[in-house]
Amino acid sequence: MILPAAVLLALLPDAHAADGYGSVSGQVVFDGPKLTLKQLVAPDDKKVRDKCCTVKGVPNSDLLIDEKSKGISNVFIYIRDYDGDIHPDLKESKKKEISFDQKNCKFLPHSLLIRTDQKVLLKSDDNCTHNTNATSFFNNEQFNVVIQPKTREGLPVKFEGAESLPAKIECNIHPFMRAYWLILDHPYAAKTDKDGKFKIDKLPAGTYDFVVWHPKTLYLRTGYEAGKAGKSRRGFKVEIKADGDTNIGKVTVDRKALRELSDEEVE
Repeated sequence: MILPAAVLLALLPDAHAADGYGSVSGQVVFDGPKLTLKQLVAPDDKKVRDKCCTVKGVPNSDLLIDEKSKGISNVFIYIRDYDGDIHPDLKESKKKEISFDQKNCKFLPHSLLIRTDQKVLLKSDDNCTHNTNATSFFNNEQFNVVIQPKTREGLPVKFEGAESLPAKIECNIHPFMRAYWLILDHPYAAKTDKDGKFKIDKLPAGTYDFVVWHPKTLYLRTGYEAGKAGKSRRGFKVEIKADGDTNIGKVTVDRKALRELSDEEVE
């Protein structure tokens, strides 16, 4: 019996299949005395044009350090320009729509991971008008749209390509409002939680160069080095082994590393 060519191809082993999968984890912590940022807007500030911004005041979420763990949240860890195998469970995003909201003149969430097969819904729970300015993209259509009060259904935004760096999102009506979006075309990325911890699962075994980025450090060189992987100028290099977790330990950030943080921002 002669099998069709398509069937024969299907029976051949996948040349790009991964030789097992593993994970990488770690923690980003602040090394220094307690550091707190001043509020961007104080409660009942008469100089701010809309009362919706002064109900509770607006905190500066660019740097959030947990008092107990000293973990730094909202640090992006990701592979840039990934073209390797993707675990079958991660071929597509399970969540096809993500909400990007505004409440009391604060973008929620402050840092957002987006995959190109996902749609972002621009929303607002405020009684005042906002705008969402996303004009720092390189590989996606830039936009600057007005968000009317109490927009709960959401204005949809789609994406065409991955970005090499997180993009700043702003509101020109309220210039103190900002957030950061990282758009990728693969699932191998994370952002640190409130304790500064992260974990990226189901990575094909191999060596990778991870970018570590935060708005107050920009690229964060971790100093991590293991075996033949070597060091990275933008984060860390790591060898992922099948069926195991590679923990890079604690990455410490001191005041000097926070080079984008001005003294005027600190209490």
